[in-house]
Amino acid sequence: ALIMLNCPAANAFYKDMDQNHWAYQSIKFLTEIGVVVGYPDGTYKPDIPVTRAEFASMAIKALGQEDATVTQDIHFSDIEPSFWAYNIIKKAVYFDLIPDADGQRFRPYESVTRAEAISIAVNALTTSQISEQRAKDIISKSHEKIDFKKNKNKKDESGI
Repeated sequence: ALIMLNCPAANAFYKDMDQNHWAYQSIKFLTEIGVVVGYPDGTYKPDIPVTRAEFASMAIKALGQEDATVTQDIHFSDIEPSFWAYNIIKKAVYFDLIPDADGQRFRPYESVTRAEAISIAVNALTTSQISEQRAKDIISKSHEKIDFKKNKNKKDESGI
């Protein structure tokens, strides 16, 4: 398991990560791109299951939406606004990665199951999960990060 805090992503090596660990290269890569950051004590704890809150954080960071502003509230009975991942979970609900269930529990400290992880990953990759209005909101909020003039003559693989 790991906690997603604002720590420098440059720390690609953790005190408890041996280069022979089966997940070393993947963890190193995800750290280098800022999707995971480990614990404040410099460890990663690679053999401890990832919690549901931690996985939501990873998904939002992988989508590049950690700086998105979401004003809608979430309605889980076990998540308070003071919880470290409250805003991350709000974003995961907003981007349709996880459903908001009024009064239901989110269970942030429980391990994410493989089925839940796959569901979140599929939702993140399925463009139909994000409404046209939400896509416009995302584009308008992230336009500052893109130099449109520099890229105006480039086309992506879709020909756009």
